Amino acid sequence: MRLLWMFLVAGTVILVSGAIYLFASGYQFNLSTQSLQGKGIIITNSYPNDSELIINGKLEGVTPKTLYLSPGTYTVSIQKEGYTKWTKTYHIKKEVVYRTDALLFYLNPSLSPLTNRGVIRPTRSPSGDVVVYIKPQAAEQATTPLPSEEESSGIFLRSLGSRTLSLFSGTNLLLPFSQFPGRADLAKTEILFSPDEKNILVLFNAEDNTLITVYLISIANPDSYLDVSLSYQTLLERWDNETQDLREKIIEAQHQKIQQALRKGAYLLQFSPDDKKLLYFGIGTVSLPRVINPPIQSTSPVTEVRNIRPGYFYVYDLKEDRNYELNLFPQQSQTLLQSVTKLSQTQNTNQIDHVERMLQRQSLFGSIAWFSNSKNLVQNQEDTISMVEYDGKNRTVVYSGPFEQSLFGTTSDGQVLILTNLNPKRNSLPDLYAISIK
Repeated sequence: MRLLWMFLVAGTVILVSGAIYLFASGYQFNLSTQSLQGKGIIITNSYPNDSELIINGKLEGVTPKTLYLSPGTYTVSIQKEGYTKWTKTYHIKKEVVYRTDALLFYLNPSLSPLTNRGVIRPTRSPSGDVVVYIKPQAAEQATTPLPSEEESSGIFLRSLGSRTLSLFSGTNLLLPFSQFPGRADLAKTEILFSPDEKNILVLFNAEDNTLITVYLISIANPDSYLDVSLSYQTLLERWDNETQDLREKIIEAQHQKIQQALRKGAYLLQFSPDDKKLLYFGIGTVSLPRVINPPIQSTSPVTEVRNIRPGYFYVYDLKEDRNYELNLFPQQSQTLLQSVTKLSQTQNTNQIDHVERMLQRQSLFGSIAWFSNSKNLVQNQEDTISMVEYDGKNRTVVYSGPFEQSLFGTTSDGQVLILTNLNPKRNSLPDLYAISIK
């Protein structure tokens, strides 16, 4: 009897474990056919939660929710009042788990001022971590500045990594206005970042574009600066070489199978905040070899593109070995390609205008940036700011109000940085604003 009970218990455990395994794998018992039917599992998550879940036009409840679906093609939509709509098509296979992780954005975003007295020549660092700008003297201080106002104007740096981007928070004075050279036209001042973003080069120009003075300022030690007017071209040439070396180091850090393809066909732009995805611009026709073979199940249901074409943007998922083509700035693709090709060419250093090259490199792709979640890209085009997923899907306009094209970026806490003047009849200069879109 004891042996019989042991076999009975063991058999029950095996049957229950098998049933649990089959259920977890997506198998369910079909009463109409009296048979087990393999299904795919889709886990629907969204931000915010409690959003309506619609599959093939039918309301299936609210997120988060796990559904077991028969193999086939399904259009999944997630929506919530006051937010943008998210839609993606999934080709469900049995025993495969899918996730949505949909991010919805406010239909009516809010703006928060980061400065309040106007800024000149704001410049975002290549990584997007900081922005440097000139705060001019107020009109009433222009003739007789007060000692107490000494540090209220000059060149300032603001970190975009702060979780609380309130007015005046996170700013550092790099150079007080009293140290500016005479005759400098602030509107024509140029600011260049070093490749490691530890220093900036400030080129002060006169009204007739004549170069007056060049200062080298350390971001870590802003109390002192160097006048490098006689040697700045040599410094820029070194920075240019460091930029090329940095690009090569990034390529060498990738899998050996794709290194040559990246050298020939890619102009590297930005890593995602989590360093798992790489945004790049196609500059040559080349096929991206597969690193993981056979391919693993991807987080995105979108079909990847392994053939790189010149003039197109791509996102390479380093973790999943997936490559996605993005249709960004289609009307500017040839212009961008010509500019990148010119930057990539090796020329006689005596014939290179390094200031022009650095300025072009900083501004060339200033209208595209990673969002803080590493799954979306923010695009500034045609007076609108749009969000698009890294696989090229769910392009959504998140802001269409007034802003200037000269500055654009994102912050680490999920806001968009713009430059705009909301009261031009009273203020002569624009200010920096953070747009809350989620």
